[in-house]
Amino acid sequence: GSFPAAADEAGKAAELQPGNAGYQDLAYRTSARGHYNMAQAIKDDTVPVKRRRVDRALQTIPTRRAADIGLAMLQLRTGDYDGCVERMNLAVELGPNKAQTHYWFAVALRVMKRYPAAAVEGEKAAKLQPRNAMYQYEFAKTLQEVERFPEAADAAGKAAALQPGNAVY
Repeated sequence: GSFPAAADEAGKAAELQPGNAGYQDLAYRTSARGHYNMAQAIKDDTVPVKRRRVDRALQTIPTRRAADIGLAMLQLRTGDYDGCVERMNLAVELGPNKAQTHYWFAVALRVMKRYPAAAVEGEKAAKLQPRNAMYQYEFAKTLQEVERFPEAADAAGKAAALQPGNAVY
């Protein structure tokens, strides 16, 4: 099935049993996930449409970390750097031990050329998931920008060791 259909069915179950917290939660999560996934599927040249979908997901579940990250990346693409940082800080509050959140925050900060802050977030991602080559590689690139070359070489070496056949690392 599809997310819109799943959201409709979950909504019907929630209406039929309004006292059932499980059905209420399922309807809530399914609707938000559907909107968020639809936003992710929209082509890059449709930022306003994507923004509406992410906003709808956030209205359904205002504290959905993945939707916060998605909105932050949209804000980054449109030049709203302060909004991006604010939204990423919220995502970090929601998932302080989620490597993915720190990774995307590091990427955003590096794009903004805020290299020292990007290195801090990159290090958190790399430490939380030391076997993730992509996180190690992102950390290595940021360390180069802050001229921490020995550490950058170490992180790049870790990325290469994790994926020896990958020419990028």
